[in-house]
Amino acid sequence: MMAAGISTVEYLHPSSDSEKQTYTSITTLGGPFGALTTHNESGITLTLHQLLVDQVSLKGRPILSLTEEISSRARTIDEALAILRANRTSSTWRLILTSLEENRSVNVDLSPLGVFVTPLEKLGNAVTNTAINPAMQKDEFALDFSFYADTRYRHMVLGTRLKNFSAATVQDAIDLISSHESFDVYQKSWKDKSPRNTIGKRSNVQSLVLAPSDGLVYVAVPPMPFARPLEGSYIPLPISSKEWRANPDYLSLPSLKRRKAFNRDFVEANAYFRKAVIPLTEEGRFEEGIRLIEEAAKLQPDEAAYPLTAAWTEFLVYWRSEDPKVRDEALERAYEFLNRAEDLELENYHENLIWLFKARYFDLKNDREAAKKYLFRVKRDISKQLAEAADRQEKFGYSRSQLRSMVIDYLNVDLHQF
Repeated sequence: MMAAGISTVEYLHPSSDSEKQTYTSITTLGGPFGALTTHNESGITLTLHQLLVDQVSLKGRPILSLTEEISSRARTIDEALAILRANRTSSTWRLILTSLEENRSVNVDLSPLGVFVTPLEKLGNAVTNTAINPAMQKDEFALDFSFYADTRYRHMVLGTRLKNFSAATVQDAIDLISSHESFDVYQKSWKDKSPRNTIGKRSNVQSLVLAPSDGLVYVAVPPMPFARPLEGSYIPLPISSKEWRANPDYLSLPSLKRRKAFNRDFVEANAYFRKAVIPLTEEGRFEEGIRLIEEAAKLQPDEAAYPLTAAWTEFLVYWRSEDPKVRDEALERAYEFLNRAEDLELENYHENLIWLFKARYFDLKNDREAAKKYLFRVKRDISKQLAEAADRQEKFGYSRSQLRSMVIDYLNVDLHQF
């Protein structure tokens, strides 16, 4: 096993009397399972992705058991597909299978309903986290609007940029998956600024480039604690123990970075924000989380995500506290953060979220007329959840007790529950 930051490259060897193959797993330090991203001795590469589709079977086989069997036993794409077709999964997943020897890649969407295979070239060699087959699309869901929109815009960005690739190098691949370029659907223009709707997500945990023809895997290492790996260096490691034995000087190989260097303040701001998510979501330490978000905002003052998520958090402080003075102060800080966010460049959806929460502020202040003015501004044709929340408040008003149902998705800058 070799570690690169919190990522690890594990070389798994079967016992001498086993029919299983040796395979390499790229996973996370301390992870109990090996078969998330793998490459076996027959040249079969497997990567696992999650799909949000409401299709579940209590009798299905766990996905990591299946991916381990494919990694250790499949010698061709067809053998891998045969293993999948002989089993039912318990939930919905996506596998990308590539065979170096066969020069073949397929996208496999898995569901208790079946196995749906599409040659990757028919998909423009680009997929994200959306269902492709109609049998799965009908039950697809999203935890919030931003996740739904983000994965589709990322696919558009990825597909557009891949059209310019004929024979991509490792450096080209690193530039692509570390990209912060996004398409602003409202301004109809390309941007290289915000970690929304981009290939490189704010929630990035691991990035890697497999280069089996070179015998290497390039694993990204974050440049500082809590920063995203894609912002750092891609360290070359042997793709198999066989390669490691054949090339013990791999440590002398140069690491690679994105050609267009990341702005230091941008990287550090994202690190502060990612660090804030831990006390905010796991432990409810709201004051500590807000302080970290404000540190991020100092470094990147034009990013609306920081004051907007700070405002939502102050609403939770208002709900949790039994001290009237603490509640009043939290509510005023929330309104101040909303004003700061509104003054920055916003997507249409987030602008409407600000208006909804300004309406909530005024209802909590018992100013019903001011609340109705903001509710009138909220558009009802963007998000079903947003429309329902605005209609419900318009009809019944809004009270402190309703805040207990609010669930913030910090990394996607959205709400799971309004």
